[in-house]
Amino acid sequence: MQVKVVWSKEEVNSVIRDAHEGSGNSIECKSLQSHHGIQATIRIVCERFYWRSIEADINDYVKSCDRCQRVNPTFSKEAPNLHPVAVPSDVMRQIGIDISCLPESNKLKYVVVAIDYFSKWSEARALEDKTAVSVGRFIYELICRFGCFSTQINDQGR
Repeated sequence: MQVKVVWSKEEVNSVIRDAHEGSGNSIECKSLQSHHGIQATIRIVCERFYWRSIEADINDYVKSCDRCQRVNPTFSKEAPNLHPVAVPSDVMRQIGIDISCLPESNKLKYVVVAIDYFSKWSEARALEDKTAVSVGRFIYELICRFGCFSTQINDQGR
């Protein structure tokens, strides 16, 4: 014999609230069970309960939690719109620069690479460190050979 229990929306929200925010009024209870994320709340609820839309209901509840919205930075992040990078109409007017870490050889551990967006010409140099002085010297040598760039694109180490 199979037992089927039908819950109201209020009962479902009560179960989710107790798992997400903690149940009980003691300090220990609040500190141990307070405001879990979506996956942790799903894990806690699924240990004891089941209904068809369990993950969607928990996802909606946690995303609508006022305290989580204010404190958790993952909810406040908005991805910026992507904008296409215009290709210049002249050589060495726009370059991209990046630094990579390589296995150390002869005290050289990093490589800095500059690529021209128009001609796809690339210049690279091995460096002992990735300080502003070392990278600046590399850029200075490029400017001495090709002239000043209109635009330099880098990701600032991200």
